[in-house]
Amino acid sequence: MPTEHSHYVYVYRTPIPVRVWDYRFEIGRLLSFTKNDVFYVGSGQNDRIDSHEKEVKKGIIKTEKQRVIAKILAKGLFPVKEKIFVGLTGKEARKKEQELGESIDLSNLTNVAPPGKNGVTNHSKETKEKIKKASKRCWKDPDYRAKVHTSESNKRISETLTGRKFSEERKAKHKLAMNRLEVKQKLSAAGKGRPSWNKGKQGVQIFSSETRIKCSDHMKEEWKRRKAIGWSFADEVKAEMSHQRKGKPFKNTENSHKKRSDTVKKLWKDPSYRENLMKKRVEVSSSVSYRKKMSNSIKEVWRQRKVVQRGSLSPLST
Repeated sequence: MPTEHSHYVYVYRTPIPVRVWDYRFEIGRLLSFTKNDVFYVGSGQNDRIDSHEKEVKKGIIKTEKQRVIAKILAKGLFPVKEKIFVGLTGKEARKKEQELGESIDLSNLTNVAPPGKNGVTNHSKETKEKIKKASKRCWKDPDYRAKVHTSESNKRISETLTGRKFSEERKAKHKLAMNRLEVKQKLSAAGKGRPSWNKGKQGVQIFSSETRIKCSDHMKEEWKRRKAIGWSFADEVKAEMSHQRKGKPFKNTENSHKKRSDTVKKLWKDPSYRENLMKKRVEVSSSVSYRKKMSNSIKEVWRQRKVVQRGSLSPLST
C-alpha cells in the first residue's frame, strides 16, 4: 500500500554509447542528467516511471514524449529511466521536480507543462465549457464508463485511498473552503432536482445489526471528539433549527410510545443502569445551581398563585 513518503522524481534519457556512459559515470553521476540527453522529467509513485514506455508499447503515441520513446524503441534500444529523488511526499516531489526541471534546458524537454506543474493549464471559460460538454457526452456511453472504471482500476484506487490520513493543516483548509457561502450555494444548486437515495422506498429503512453498530460507534467517537475540542453549532444554525421546530408538535404514535416503554423497562432491569441513574440524580439534585433553579421556580409558582388569589379569577382558571 502506498505511504505518504512513497513519491519519487525521475527522468527519461536517450540511450548513449557505452564509452560515453562509462566516461560520465567515472566523472560523476550529476553529469549523466545535466546534459542534453534528458528529454522528460516527472514525479509519481508505484510504477509511474514505467507507465510511459508501456503506453508506447500498447500503441498510444499522442505526445512528443511518446514519439521520442517510440523512435528509441524502433532502433532496438530502450530509454534510460532513472529515479533521482526518492522517499518524498507528493508536495515535496513536485517541488523537487520543478527544481530539477529548472536546472535542465527546457527546450530539450518534452513535458507538456513545466516540470512540477502536473500539466495544469489555465483554460479559458469557452475551453472549459467545451471540455465539460465533451466529458458529459462520453460519460453517457456505458462502454466508456466500463472502460475508464474497470474492476482493477477501482480496486487500485481503493487501495491507494485506504488508510490515507490528512494533516490537520489540510483538514482546516478543506473545512474553511467548504464553509464558504459560494461553495454552499454551488453544492445546493447541484443537488436540486437530484432524487434522494431513498426515493420510492416505503417505511423505515432496515439496516443490518453490523451496520447499526458501526454507525453507533462512529457517532460516539465523533461526539467525543467534538466535546473534546469544545465544538458546538453556530448561533445562526441554532436560531434556524429553533425557528423550524417552533409550532411543530412532536408526533407520538402508539408504536413509538410502546417502543420507548419497552426500552426503559429493559434498561430498568439492569442493576448497574439503576445505580448509575440514581447517582446522577443525586449529583444533579445536590448541586447549587440545580437547587437555585428549583427555588426560583417554586417562588415564581407561589407568586403567581398569590396574584390570582388577590384578583377575581380562581387558581384553576389560569
